[in-house]
Amino acid sequence: MSAGRRMEDQREPAPHGVAQAVRELRPELDAASERELEARRENSRARRRRRRKATSQAPMGFALLAALTALTLVVAGHGRPTAQPQSAPQPQPEARLDETAKAHPSTADTGYRRSEPTPFFASYRSLRLHLPVPEGSLTALAFHQASNDKALSMETHLPFADMTRAAKEGRNAVYEYTVTDVSPGAAGMLGGQVLRLWRSNRSGPTDRCADVGAEPGTPVYAPVTGTVMLVRPYDLYKKHPDHEIHIRPDGWEDVDCVLIHVEDVLVGPGDRVVGGLTPVAIVRRLSDRVEHQLGSYVRNGGDHVHVQLNRLDVPGRIEIEGRTYDVGMGSPGSAGPTTR
Repeated sequence: MSAGRRMEDQREPAPHGVAQAVRELRPELDAASERELEARRENSRARRRRRRKATSQAPMGFALLAALTALTLVVAGHGRPTAQPQSAPQPQPEARLDETAKAHPSTADTGYRRSEPTPFFASYRSLRLHLPVPEGSLTALAFHQASNDKALSMETHLPFADMTRAAKEGRNAVYEYTVTDVSPGAAGMLGGQVLRLWRSNRSGPTDRCADVGAEPGTPVYAPVTGTVMLVRPYDLYKKHPDHEIHIRPDGWEDVDCVLIHVEDVLVGPGDRVVGGLTPVAIVRRLSDRVEHQLGSYVRNGGDHVHVQLNRLDVPGRIEIEGRTYDVGMGSPGSAGPTTR
């Protein structure tokens, strides 16, 4: 006996006319129910693969209950609207790690999940920035000019390298980094040298952008604690697909922390991130189509994640290439940014 028929037997006997209509509609209802149940089972299986931690919540059981409830309402009311199941919550960044790790095995070797935050490497006034990649994965750290006048100057406690010597050694150079002032559960300070790169087509000081070198597939962590305001695909140099992640640091409503040269993004608008701990994406391979300036000083072609702090003239509003994104304050559960 089907689940729908058992539920019907528990109800009061229907009047003769309604009962006759139910018997005539039964084959169609059963077929529609089976199709709906199968679709929901498939959706549940897909969600369970993406969220291995959520298997104990039995999403298929929820879908089955919703389908049986809908069938009961149709049988009893013959035409009344059926109940709609609530949508499943979107997985948070930590719940998406396993799927990304399967596609990029290198993430497992670089410590995707961390017990301690990555070290500090720079700051803007009292806002300190965590290294966006695991310290053991860092190939080189470089600062250079920005392409816009809204970029904010960052300070670093690391000494600048001798660029004459760095240019002479070129790709044969090996840059070593350490972490000092470490205490349990707290971020240490990155030690090593910083390259200072000049770009002839840009003006301004060389302290407004940081290129943090790492192999493609290396996990990328939030440099600051705050809220994701915007995630946007774009074309680097108008021809190479890339992604931007914009984070508002806590207590800095007029600052936009931007990450680019990433893929497999794990966060969305409204997500909360913890500096040096929350993975947000992985490093994107671009060295096979772009000649990175950093590639002249390291062996891996110079793949990196780009970090930049921009000033927001109006808090909650990001302007990019002539478009305005009203991102509000990036509150959890927000529907996402709107454009003008």
